[in-house]
Amino acid sequence: PMVASALILNLTNLIDTVTIQNRLAYAISQRPDIIKDMFGASFKAANILDKDMVKYLYGTYGSVLDFRNLIPTITMSLGVSALPAISAAWALKDQKSIKLTIESVLRVTMLVALPAGIGMAVLSNQILTIVYGGSNADIIPIAAPIMATYGYATALMALSTPITNLLQGIGRTDIPVKSLLVGAIIKISCNYIIVGNPHYNINGAPFGSILCYIAIVCINLFSLLKISRVKINIVSIFIKPLFCSGLCGATAWAMYGLSFRLFEKINLFSNHLVFISTIISIMFAAIVYSISLLLIKGISKDDITMLPKGEKIAKVLAKYGLLG
Repeated sequence: PMVASALILNLTNLIDTVTIQNRLAYAISQRPDIIKDMFGASFKAANILDKDMVKYLYGTYGSVLDFRNLIPTITMSLGVSALPAISAAWALKDQKSIKLTIESVLRVTMLVALPAGIGMAVLSNQILTIVYGGSNADIIPIAAPIMATYGYATALMALSTPITNLLQGIGRTDIPVKSLLVGAIIKISCNYIIVGNPHYNINGAPFGSILCYIAIVCINLFSLLKISRVKINIVSIFIKPLFCSGLCGATAWAMYGLSFRLFEKINLFSNHLVFISTIISIMFAAIVYSISLLLIKGISKDDITMLPKGEKIAKVLAKYGLLG
């Protein structure tokens, strides 16, 4: 299962490597003036020659991929850890346990991926400044919009592997392979059309990946629910985490602006202004997210028990009526 799950992530990267560079070269050959107008400041700062524009733009795109893959790599373990439970429940035809396992995996994935992705999108410029703010600062204006686009779609990418694992647990290993082929076709087509358009060029690269994951997740989730005959709680799994993640993102954006302007005005942390302000915004965002999630009872007892010492935490939260 782990090999099959990793295949989805790695195959999309392989398709990117082959198709994006080719179509980017085509776009530049057709209208180099458009590309230079869009990224001229970065080209000038990095002393990029015309013949090196493809390598530079694709290298900038590659600098975002580690951030894009971070959360899906973490959530990959959720589906793998659920394999014994879903397999046992399926073998025993225990419909209650099947539903419980599927809902828990999907909900916990959303609880992790949605705030992380939205936070990554809102603070994309700041995160890239912290990581690449030195000698590679010229890539930030190009990389930040790409990173933000991927951030808003992180939840989709994070869902793909756990759903694949759940399908494997009920013995339908063929469905993820079929959906992967559909996604690959969509991705290649999008890269060919969008990246090859000079007006979009490298900025169009994320859309192929996002549409690829939309296809994979929709096909796999529809098949999983149809085969298992499970009706999931949409509000609990998707709506509540999305609402709290929206508050989380708004808090991160607001707190960064407030802390940055405050420290700048009083001349405090002048050498680490972006770093300190980003850390403060993340801390406040995490607090707002946790409190809002508890207030609307967006976490269930089964979600908490998956954590270390989860039973004790669940008892305390249940005592105050904070569990869904």
